[in-house]
Amino acid sequence: MVKEAMLFNPKKDSFTFDRQLIDQVAFPLGDRYPPEIFSNYWNSYGGVVQRYRPQRVLEIGVRYGYTAIVCCLAAAAAKPLYALSYVGLDDESYHQNSCAVAQENLRKVVPLNDARVLKWNSFNGLPPNVGSFDLVLIDGNHDTHGVLNDLGHCWPVLNPGGIIFLDDYFMPPIEKAIRTWLDAMDVSDERVEMQWHKSERGHAILRKVGTQEGGQL
Repeated sequence: MVKEAMLFNPKKDSFTFDRQLIDQVAFPLGDRYPPEIFSNYWNSYGGVVQRYRPQRVLEIGVRYGYTAIVCCLAAAAAKPLYALSYVGLDDESYHQNSCAVAQENLRKVVPLNDARVLKWNSFNGLPPNVGSFDLVLIDGNHDTHGVLNDLGHCWPVLNPGGIIFLDDYFMPPIEKAIRTWLDAMDVSDERVEMQWHKSERGHAILRKVGTQEGGQL
């Protein structure tokens, strides 16, 4: 069963940070981002981290690690302070050697965080013994079958009460994948809360609640 819910309130939950922390590693790579990416996109990732305080985060589609940096910065700024562990997966199909670059960017900006980036194609599933997660960020393959693949592999390793944050739902193939997945979950025993968050690129937020038989987890 799927139910719409307010899982993230952009007016209250957004995370504001110094854009120079991203620009210092993005500029040397030729990346320039407009203000709205900081104020209506990455701030949402940081806000989700501060609201839900995930101890373990998985990201599919890392590129150069900018989103990972924002998540780690948000955890470091949270009160009370807590530890965040991050695992990022990227097959480097868009940018050669991007995993090593992302790992170095994380080291430069958030050196004290437990963060690792692995070259891995999620069409092969997830790495062995990767564990479970409280927050999963999906921004990998943007075809319908790719998003469905990532949802299929990530949902089982999401801890009860955990959040999946999907990027770019404004793109028709991604929205189609999410709606297809939601339709299947709506007739299952799983209880899912979801929200369409109209950020700069569009985010879909999913929360694992429990099962109808077992009640809320």
